[in-house]
Amino acid sequence: YEHQPAHSPYRASGPIFVRRDAQRRVLAPGEVPPYVAERLISLRAYDVAHLMVDAEVCEG
Repeated sequence: YEHQPAHSPYRASGPIFVRRDAQRRVLAPGEVPPYVAERLISLRAYDVAHLMVDAEVCEG
């Protein structure tokens, strides 16, 4: 998956892993899955030129 396709310093891609017996789960609005809530996450904001304008590391 190429989540940042522009020719910029932040161009990036990576795999998406799918388990064979995975089941879909519907989350309620505002609900955070445990695997996200228990770890640090990196949030990044990009402008229309695909350049990073803000970033923060926070708890899930």
